[in-house]
Amino acid sequence: MSEQLSLQEILSLVNQTNKQFDSTVYIPSLNKEVYVKSMNASHLKSVIRTAVAGVFANNVFNQITYDILKDVLDPSIPLSNITVFDKLVILLQLRMINVKNTIGVTFTSDEKTVSMEMFIADFIKNLKLKTFNFEVSTVTDGTYEAEICFPSIENEYQFERNFAQTKIKGVDQSDLEALKNLFDPLFIKEICMYIKSVKIDDQYINLLAHPVEARLSIVEKLSSSLITKILDTIDTKYSSQLKELLTVTETVNGAIFTGSVEIGPDIFT
Repeated sequence: MSEQLSLQEILSLVNQTNKQFDSTVYIPSLNKEVYVKSMNASHLKSVIRTAVAGVFANNVFNQITYDILKDVLDPSIPLSNITVFDKLVILLQLRMINVKNTIGVTFTSDEKTVSMEMFIADFIKNLKLKTFNFEVSTVTDGTYEAEICFPSIENEYQFERNFAQTKIKGVDQSDLEALKNLFDPLFIKEICMYIKSVKIDDQYINLLAHPVEARLSIVEKLSSSLITKILDTIDTKYSSQLKELLTVTETVNGAIFTGSVEIGPDIFT
């Protein structure tokens, strides 16, 4: 007969069990499997709650998923070594481990639409056969030189937290004028996350070594010609790979349907 445990003893037992790394997830940029703990109900609820954050849902989602990944991933792999590209793949695998092995995808072909369940295990298997470029790119306009790369999860979190504290806090989502005023700082934030360094003459400036506010101030002062080249590089070398990652195809009655895997607040529902 089982011994009657006190609430404190039960919670201690649950906490001890939750500390166990009982599964692995594949991380593309590292090309290896990393140990991960199971998610708990609190993790799942916190992600679902981001759906009610309105226009700021993406900001809240990125901050909450950072906290979850920091909690469940093997701590020997710092989040500064894992990219936002990897994050999307990890979240899909966490769904597979903690919820179910499928995710709904809406496919279209010649104005026809069909909703189907995609098997995440098959998606990961096919992903491992593909090659993606995680190398640093260099752009220059003749005066400035910048290094561009996928942001790390840690880097993304620092920017999202700063944006929430300095720009979003206190903003009324029904105030269209206030929301319009967020466009410029949001634009700079999205660019700045991808910039690893800037070189002016012979002076190399490692932006990753500076606080977020300092990095934003520096990028705001860069030439428009360099910013244009940076945007083009982000679009052609990094955003395009994120799109490729999440684009899937399915053949139905001989017709090829294309869909996009959506990763957001409902990822664990």
